[in-house]
Amino acid sequence: MQRHWKQYQTQHCQIAIDIFSLNTLRLAQCYQRLREARLRQLEELLAAPARGLALSSGSVRPGIPELNCVDETQIGLNRCAVYWSKTTQLLQSSIYGDWATRLSKQYQQTFMIAQKYWQEYREAHCTELVAPFQEGSISPMLYHRCLARLNNDRIADLKGIAVYDSEDEPQQAPVTSGQDTTQALWERYQTQYCKFESQFFGSQTRSKQCLNRLNLGRLRHLKAMMNTR
Repeated sequence: MQRHWKQYQTQHCQIAIDIFSLNTLRLAQCYQRLREARLRQLEELLAAPARGLALSSGSVRPGIPELNCVDETQIGLNRCAVYWSKTTQLLQSSIYGDWATRLSKQYQQTFMIAQKYWQEYREAHCTELVAPFQEGSISPMLYHRCLARLNNDRIADLKGIAVYDSEDEPQQAPVTSGQDTTQALWERYQTQYCKFESQFFGSQTRSKQCLNRLNLGRLRHLKAMMNTR
């Protein structure tokens, strides 16, 4: 696990070098910030048994939070969004890779197909979200923020910390006008990923709640789209 973390740290800071090449202070602090974050993670992990903390609880925030962008020009905001998108993608790919290498062959194909379907849905959804703004300077920011949010949702599912309260009403992701194609891609991914969870986790609560849990994510995506417009 520590080896994977060091690989992630190196790649993460390389992204910062590529995007923020003129911000020498930020680059100098990159490794230090990630080391401090890693120490906090290890401290929480070691303290969890004593606190009785359920590491799969919804109180754990998945993924990478949005960058506090100092440069508030549109170009600066675009760069920050690209950075957020790329770092969440890096983390998501790392977690997915860990899963893929540990799964036995009987589960790998279903899991890998689900990932492919998710990638196609993510691209379709974020492309649709920015369609009304595609000629504007704001388009890159909206697109990469969308990618980052969906990456973080995927990270939550891969880490097993996305939650669905069984007392909530069953969630059905709505299909609105113009959503048919994207919705079809979503449903294909949802079906495939829940098939994987059913195979891998059997009758555990996690697999039983898969459809409703993923639909909550889809509803968040649609609400974000409506708020953007």
